Amino acid sequence: MPPMQPVDPARFGAPRPGVIPLRPLGVGEILDGAVKTMTRYAVVMFGLTAILVTIGQVIATVAQIPTADVAFDPAAMDTAPEGMAGWVGGQLIAAVISGLVTIVLLGMLTTVVKTAVLGDRITIGETWTAARPHLLRILGLYLLGVVAGITLVAIVTGSFFVHWAIGIVAVLAALALVVWVGVLVSLSVPALVFEKSGVITAIKRSIALVRGTWWRVLGVLLLVMLIVIGISLIFMIPFGILSGIAGYATASNVPVLVISAIGGILLSIVVTPFSTAATSLLYVDLRMRKEGLDIELARASGEQGAG
Repeated sequence: MPPMQPVDPARFGAPRPGVIPLRPLGVGEILDGAVKTMTRYAVVMFGLTAILVTIGQVIATVAQIPTADVAFDPAAMDTAPEGMAGWVGGQLIAAVISGLVTIVLLGMLTTVVKTAVLGDRITIGETWTAARPHLLRILGLYLLGVVAGITLVAIVTGSFFVHWAIGIVAVLAALALVVWVGVLVSLSVPALVFEKSGVITAIKRSIALVRGTWWRVLGVLLLVMLIVIGISLIFMIPFGILSGIAGYATASNVPVLVISAIGGILLSIVVTPFSTAATSLLYVDLRMRKEGLDIELARASGEQGAG
């Protein structure tokens, strides 16, 4: 018989008060913990996402309906009262609403994951109360990212005016920079919520945790992204077909917009909690690996159990 592989006793003896064992996690355990968070806290995770995403989608859809046909009918740009300016305005409203919904969801869902690690109970009202102080700081993170993105796009665009070859090099360099920095700061929101820190401190904490494990973090994030893409295709294909049939039958893009909004709501209800939970548990994993957070959590879990 082949020799048996050595068994690490710590992998089986670690306490597990919540959705994960309190020790450094494997990639599969991070994903499993994300799914368990969604199922054990289904009312809060899915309920919050459904409420907020539906409100956001309804507002964004209503803002886009008056000019729904403008983007697909060049003649309508000149004849419609709103014209191209109205269409752009509708798109901007949709983008702003989507951003605000994302910010609120990130704060609240990350708060749920923080609770799920120790297996505590939490209601929607308690989640809102705990997450509310962090929302402005998450907004600051969001706006900082937007400013950085606009600045990078402006630099890359300007490089094409110098020379097309310089522009191509700038595009490639910008893509590499976005990936590198994006992975470094990917844990900023969990750091902000878990540690109740400020914007700059959260960014620094993310960089410190990711440094030295950049490739592993990239791998986990890519795996999460592939899962999200797979789920997205499951929703996009049937809703895409249905919206195409509806648009053809009515000769209007309004049904297309409405059906796409419904598909987007259903997709977000599944995807947003999963990706947020996976990222938050990756943050917890890195803190357990580098800072012994598992010992602190085990002690807190024991004290709660004794109490």
